[in-house]
Amino acid sequence: MRPGWTTFYEYDSEGRLTNVTYPTGNEASYTVVQDQVRNSYQLCNNGTLRVVYANGMGISFHTEPHILAGSVSPTISRRNISLPTDNGLNSIEWRLRKEQTKGKITVFGRKLRAHGRNLLSIDFDRNTRTEKIYDDHRKFMLRIMYDAQGRPAMWLPSSSLAVVNVSYSPTGQLVGLQRGSMSERTEFDLLGRILSRSFVDGKVWSYSYLDKSMVLLLQTQRQYIL
Repeated sequence: MRPGWTTFYEYDSEGRLTNVTYPTGNEASYTVVQDQVRNSYQLCNNGTLRVVYANGMGISFHTEPHILAGSVSPTISRRNISLPTDNGLNSIEWRLRKEQTKGKITVFGRKLRAHGRNLLSIDFDRNTRTEKIYDDHRKFMLRIMYDAQGRPAMWLPSSSLAVVNVSYSPTGQLVGLQRGSMSERTEFDLLGRILSRSFVDGKVWSYSYLDKSMVLLLQTQRQYIL
């Protein structure tokens, strides 16, 4: 070990080596044998993890720095799967992009691709807290608006489907739901239990709770404690 260079070793609860972090970023390989089944793991210095299972199937996970958090929080951008009976490669990947205004990132975009074909695109506008979802032809399908706490508050589909609105209590519980002509309000007690549910047709469901447990005896003589 060179002065100032540190290598970190991590072990599981049974004392087996699970992870090694080198200061040079050199590649490390591990083989795990469990019940006579041998699986191999290979960690590369670029953050790629390759796994080869005993049946011959292989999976590789490729990471890249997150657009917003950078290298501190890498994200899985591509997953490749190779089957033992298939010479081809099954690839599933997320492609990330960003839009900047005056040096600040305003839009964070993701595109889901499978086998080289676009399946889904998602764009999130940080200024308006709005997420837009598109199909494989970049045709707009759904807009989701978030509140200041990052919770979804409104769904606006592109089709004739009704708009959905939800509202939350100060503690984060869902208290209001509206979809077209249908609406529902929920009231909670201080312990977070539902007290009532009110519907647009005037119906109200009320809930009450016992302060102590009770024994429920069925005809089969089976007992349950409530």
